[in-house]
Order: sequence, then structure tokens, then C-alpha cells
Amino acid sequence: MQILGVLLTYNNLEYLKCSLKQALDFCDEVIIIEGGHLRSRPKRSEDGTCEYIKTLNHPKLVIKDFHFKGRNDIVQWKIRETISKESPLWESDNWVCQWDDDIAFYNDDLEKVKEVMKKTKKDMIRFNERMFVYNFRFNVYPNKASGYHFDRITKDCYYRPMWRMHYKNDKPYKKYHYMKDVEYFHYPFVKLPNRIRVRMECSYEKGNSNAFKRLDNFMKVKWEKDEDIFNYKDIIEEFTNTSGLNIYTGPHPEIMENHLWRNINDIREVAKSK
Repeated sequence: MQILGVLLTYNNLEYLKCSLKQALDFCDEVIIIEGGHLRSRPKRSEDGTCEYIKTLNHPKLVIKDFHFKGRNDIVQWKIRETISKESPLWESDNWVCQWDDDIAFYNDDLEKVKEVMKKTKKDMIRFNERMFVYNFRFNVYPNKASGYHFDRITKDCYYRPMWRMHYKNDKPYKKYHYMKDVEYFHYPFVKLPNRIRVRMECSYEKGNSNAFKRLDNFMKVKWEKDEDIFNYKDIIEEFTNTSGLNIYTGPHPEIMENHLWRNINDIREVAKSK
């Protein structure tokens, strides 16, 4: 059994440094694809990501380019479908992980995942998700079942939008091994406001007319002490599509210990200081 990681990144350098390192430790090969496909934005990262990638020299790392002209709502699917299958690891009974550039696991949990991969008869593994907003304390939980999962490669399987794996008979992977004792930490809203704007522009191009209202809501939340955040519970859970707003006091994955923004109070204040 071998594990293939596929990582898409765009203007997300501070998280990429962490997520890529963990992906390389976990996977047997990691394909990284840098770039964006918004009509309103440059195609290449402008935060040092491109320069950073050029400095990397790791035996497990494969750097790929991908040019796509078409609708923004299918580009990630096209990348995952095309690039994944170019790898020599795309073989039956191996696993493929669509590794986001802003997620992290506990190291011990990833070892548990590997053991399950070796033993499970299911073709998909799912986990719990913690999502953070503004800082590494304010935590919410997605309302829907986690979209993040690892898939076994089966004969003639393929992706459909966005990243759902299907068997050769057109049936989607549905039965999964749920690892209730494993969670991944997701930091999509602990990013500079300009990067949040890019996220909302992407959402708008996909047809979400409320995307910029979500951006406005992200900017208007205020607090002096942590408990004040609950005054904005409804607003936060609306723009993050989550529930269960809470103040997290536990440890973060080891890979995040030295993250540049690990101890900030408000990511928006970081933007003002630049």
C-alpha cells in the first residue's frame, strides 16, 4: 500500500509551509500544483509561494503546472482528475489524499489513519473537523458531514466535481470508515482579509450571490475579551456555514506550533500592520 497526496495552493504560504511538511511525512508522493483560476486575479501566487516552491528539493515531492480555461466551478475537479492519474502511484489498492493547504492533523492520529488504511474493507475514510476563525481560539464545527476524506484507488475509478470519487460503474463512493477519534484542524478563516476576499470571489464565480455579504460579516465582528465573541454567534455561524461556536483551549497539531499566526488575537489586525 502506498499513499498519494495532491495539494493545491494559492497565496497561502504560511499554511503551505506546515501542511506540505506534514503531507510529505505521511504520503509516499506529494504532487503540488500552485495557481489560481479566478478571472479577477493573477494566475500565480504573489505572497512568496512561487519562490518558496522553487527552493524545495524533496524526494517525495513532484511539482506540476496546470493550465485550464473554463468555468471556475470545475477547475479543481479537472486538476485532481488529470494530475492524480499522472502519478505512478495511481494503482488499485493505493490511497489518494486531496490534501488542503490549510489543514493539520495530530501526528499520532495520522499513524492511526495509516493502520486503518491497511486493514479497512471500506474505500473511503472520514474524520471530524475543527474550523477556526480570526485566531487559533475561536472554533466552530461544519454543519454538514465533513467533505474531507481519503480514498482508496480502485480499478478505473475517477473523480467528478468537486472531488467525489466514483467507481467505474458510475456509482459514487458512499460507504466509509468513520474515525470518530481523529479530527483535522482547518484554518480557512484565519487568513488576511485580502485572502478571505479571494475565497469569496471564488465563491461568487461559482454562483454564490451571498459571497460578499459573507465577507462583510467577517469584517464587522468585534470583541474585547474572548467571551464577547458569542454576541456574534449567529453571524459567524452563517458566514462559515457552521454551528457550535466555542473558545478552544486545547492543543493544536504539532506541525502548527511555530506557525507565524499561532498566538495572534485577530488576523485582521495583522493586515493593518503590514
